Amino acid sequence: MKIALIQIPSVIGDVKANIAKIEKCMGETDAELLIFPEMFLTGYNIGDMLFTLALDVEGDEMEKLSSLCRSNKRSIIFGMPRKDDVIRGEVLNSSVAIGADGEVTFYDKWHLPNFGPFDERRYFRQGHHLAVFEINGIKLGLIICYDIFFPELTKQYALMGCDGVVCISAAPSITLRFFEAIVPARAIENTIFMIYSNVIGNEKNLIFKGGAQVWGPRGDRKVRAEDFKECIIELDLDMAEVETARRLRPVLKDTRIEGLFSND
Repeated sequence: MKIALIQIPSVIGDVKANIAKIEKCMGETDAELLIFPEMFLTGYNIGDMLFTLALDVEGDEMEKLSSLCRSNKRSIIFGMPRKDDVIRGEVLNSSVAIGADGEVTFYDKWHLPNFGPFDERRYFRQGHHLAVFEINGIKLGLIICYDIFFPELTKQYALMGCDGVVCISAAPSITLRFFEAIVPARAIENTIFMIYSNVIGNEKNLIFKGGAQVWGPRGDRKVRAEDFKECIIELDLDMAEVETARRLRPVLKDTRIEGLFSND
């Protein structure tokens, strides 16, 4: 399956303009799956604008994107602030996957950073579910940025049968080196593809340099975008690599989860 990591900046606060960017990118690659960064539909560092820009997964904007996917026979993954459909007034930081059939899957960020330049707990409620997006028989787990530092999430996806995990991110330049170290580790320890898409551009006091990349299930880097360069990078995912990795290093078969979080 051919994927495309889209390393372009959002138009801050302009959902319609960012949907137009998604549509334009569909005409610039023949990839079956296009992947955009965290909070792409609104921009990441938007402060209190978040509460007026938060979207409903059943709203007009999502219907527009679903229609684009159906008409172009493409799938997309992107980030946005999502209105909580249970608790009125609450907002979640979501990764949204839309299939070529227009069906929507979403994952809400579990781990909200509240240190350094980050203040996500002020704005978002924590997520509580995992989400697997299946495309052409390939299962992809969804996580967001800081979630990648909690290995139990990625491990759970692997144990659920995922072939890869897509991490959409908003890691500023000063913190990107930590992701560069942890992304390949998650690939190796779970024998999966790790697909990482990061914000690029300046958003108020935060500078993002991108660094979109894919790592194979044996820890080999497949592709990486240039820092600070707007681009689309493409890659064909070969599931035979997952099968080979699991024969040579059977970490999933050898995983012991009983009593893992118990003090007994």
